[in-house]
Amino acid sequence: MSNRLDNTRVVIFTEDYNPTGSKVLYAKEVKHYIHKDTVSKLEAKKVKLKATEFNEKAEVEKAKKALEESKKE
Repeated sequence: MSNRLDNTRVVIFTEDYNPTGSKVLYAKEVKHYIHKDTVSKLEAKKVKLKATEFNEKAEVEKAKKALEESKKE
């Protein structure tokens, strides 16, 4: 697995993240893929979020299945 994907976290924010007050940077209940260091900085700022590890193998299998299904049609 590449180091890039090892450092990726799947993040779902429980509220809109709007640091400047002018534009929502991360929307509520939308899945975002963010670097682990950025996630730790957001957690230090007390941003409400749920972060989980990125499961590369599951995503690769899902893509393979989708490719096979598209070939059948």
